[in-house]
Amino acid sequence: MGVDWNSMSFQGAFRFSGGKKLNDHQYRYLLLFWQIERCQRNIDEVKECPDPVRELVGLPLGAKGEFFLSSKDFLDLPTETQTQFLQTRRFGNEYHDHLGGWDTSQTGLIKNDPHGRESHFHTFRLLTAFRDRKEPCHWVPTLDACGIEWCYNRRTGIPERSVSFDGAVFWIQWIADNILRPWGLTLEGEVWYQGESQTCTGRLVILTTGSIVKQTARGNQIPNMLGAAASNSVSLAKTLPGEQLVMRDPFGRTPLLLAAWFKSHEMLDWLSTQLQDDTWQLDAVFARKPCYSFTYDQFPRIFEGASVFHFLPALDAYHPAVPRFLARLAQAPMPVGMLERFTRISGEPETEPDHMGPADEDIHNPLTHAVFSGNRLVAELLLKLGADPDCHHIDSSLRSKPFPSPSSWPLIHAATCQDTSMLRLLLEWGASVHVSRRPTCESRGWWGLGGPEVYWILPEAMTPLHLAAYRRRYDNVRVLVFHGADVRKECNLGDRHIRGHGKRLTDGGTARARWNWGSRSSTCGREVRTMSFCTRMLSRTQ
Repeated sequence: MGVDWNSMSFQGAFRFSGGKKLNDHQYRYLLLFWQIERCQRNIDEVKECPDPVRELVGLPLGAKGEFFLSSKDFLDLPTETQTQFLQTRRFGNEYHDHLGGWDTSQTGLIKNDPHGRESHFHTFRLLTAFRDRKEPCHWVPTLDACGIEWCYNRRTGIPERSVSFDGAVFWIQWIADNILRPWGLTLEGEVWYQGESQTCTGRLVILTTGSIVKQTARGNQIPNMLGAAASNSVSLAKTLPGEQLVMRDPFGRTPLLLAAWFKSHEMLDWLSTQLQDDTWQLDAVFARKPCYSFTYDQFPRIFEGASVFHFLPALDAYHPAVPRFLARLAQAPMPVGMLERFTRISGEPETEPDHMGPADEDIHNPLTHAVFSGNRLVAELLLKLGADPDCHHIDSSLRSKPFPSPSSWPLIHAATCQDTSMLRLLLEWGASVHVSRRPTCESRGWWGLGGPEVYWILPEAMTPLHLAAYRRRYDNVRVLVFHGADVRKECNLGDRHIRGHGKRLTDGGTARARWNWGSRSSTCGREVRTMSFCTRMLSRTQ
């Protein structure tokens, strides 16, 4: 399966073999190489430009000026500005955080930008060798100067949301062959990547030949326990040393977490027979460094902070290995707080959905994910492990007032389901029937897992009983009333919503339902009492 390089994250670093380290001049050169635009330059012009940092590390100018840095302009900056950049990879506000003052020079960053500057076009054309590489180089020396890592270069003129990672393998290989090798340095190790899609997972690894290749996790290309977990290869796992059971990738994922992530049912079954006590590592969570500036990371990233419990609802409850795995998992030591953690879960487990709702529609913890996915087997396990049936998430990050996320209080969503089993399960474990929140809405496409709960935008919150009545789930109404739901509590549907809802009713009770919801005329008022409506529905089920 091909890898979608858009929205990628890289984690980890390639280290220099033998514990070698960059000297100060080499470190400075690689930082400037990372910061300046990679362009084809007029060799007759740039060879007249002083480039002391390049000369100190013994690199040529290059046939097309590909090693040129315009380093004289950097060295002309104030000493404190240079020091700040070398220590933090960023310039202060005085130099706009991107340009570092190079915009004032004839050979600096702006003048090396080939886009939209006709007077310098012939001097600063794109290198022929790099012409198909639309992205700049994002590989930078680690802060300890002992390796190379990926770091997004927030360069002016490049739209922040258009960054992709097509040139990642090309650039690290080019640096290794053309810069590090002349310095007597070779790379070793691996760097893992992760896209927004779960299956867009794998690593860049250096072979003994020096070639850097991409290996996909699901493609059975990674010959360790992490690769076996992702590819559901029990046969491979049995040949590996037992210490690999507790290994983690640079994102913090264990073999158990990756097996749940990729729905590797047989691997989960086998792992649960091998793990015991602390080797379960149930406190492991998926974590990655942000690739973009703050404007791109206002919403939480998909699965950021997710544990193995967040992926259990996506497992096939009818697979014979799943009940065995869950039974063993229930006996494992449970870390504190893992079942309450909310994270963003959006779309199908293996593909990106056609519709991607706002982030707050996708915020779930393990129990809400199980309820919204209809996985009663996992929901029951989580409740037995101590999950709160009245769990809720208050979002205050992007709105003027804090508000509960649409996954809060899973009983509300369970009240809209045709089957009463999930509703009864939550009530048996003490879920309150008196909670309320605004439901997810179909008319604006505002819903995540489980589908929309209402057809139109509502001005106020609704209780589980309101939604059961609204969706005409007669059995759910009876169950909720039996457990003490308040039939006198009012809800405000709003005239616009009532008209939209009336059009959606298609069975024989359309006119009656319109009357029950107060849409006969505006004189009926916008405050709707549910007592008579619930009574009529209860009478229909006698």
